[in-house]
Amino acid sequence: TDVVRVYRGQYTVERAFHRMKDRPVGITPMYVRRDDHRKGLVRLFLLALRVVTVLEYEVRRSLAKTGKKLYGLYAGNPKRGTMHPTTERLLDAFKGMHLTLVRWEKQRIHHITPLSTLQKDILHMLGLSEDIYTSLAAQLDKPP
Repeated sequence: TDVVRVYRGQYTVERAFHRMKDRPVGITPMYVRRDDHRKGLVRLFLLALRVVTVLEYEVRRSLAKTGKKLYGLYAGNPKRGTMHPTTERLLDAFKGMHLTLVRWEKQRIHHITPLSTLQKDILHMLGLSEDIYTSLAAQLDKPP
């Protein structure tokens, strides 16, 4: 039974290595001279891989707990729902967000793209408040 469990779980290891080479972590060939730089870079990529994995795990766990599906992740098919979203799709949901700051004389004008319902849902599933995003604009009002 242990062999079967290990065999069935093998895809998670293979998927992690695929993520290391592809989006969103994406190790690409690069020239690094020093060993301490290599170690640091590998540690940074492994940390990024862990963050990507935890994001996916938390959203999937939240969906399983509620028994609901997440809709709007698939471009061109907003009615398609899933209980097993990938981190890549979750991050794609946040594409196109902008934070604009214009300084003119002694004024600061800012605009922040409002969160969509899907983005709010994802933040809530991760246990994060919308304030984590909306407070960015408030931080801009403070003088440097």
